[in-house]
Amino acid sequence: KKPDRFAEMTDLYLRFFDTVQDEATIEIGGQGLLMHHFPYRGDSKSVERYTEQRPKDRGGWLLHGHVHEKWRQRDRMINVGVDVWNYHPVSEETIAGLIEAGSHDLARMEPTQR
Repeated sequence: KKPDRFAEMTDLYLRFFDTVQDEATIEIGGQGLLMHHFPYRGDSKSVERYTEQRPKDRGGWLLHGHVHEKWRQRDRMINVGVDVWNYHPVSEETIAGLIEAGSHDLARMEPTQR
């Protein structure tokens, strides 16, 4: 919606990261995963928002953010935002374990004292 703001933020992120991409794929535990900011669906209770920006659900696993504290996993969508993982990055081993366990729903982790 705001091309100037997008360019400004991209420049900022490139100070810390090699690339900024709308989506990418990686492999963890022999499983191909799509990475995207948005989940396939479900960030709102009434009306789906940002439908044009969301990745297409082609039946694969998705690592995403955007939903903050709403869930850790919903179906094949794994929220890797630190705010649902007790403010720690999610390890590849944890992601591989979630995929191996299959699609299901996991609520956020309750924060512990740091």
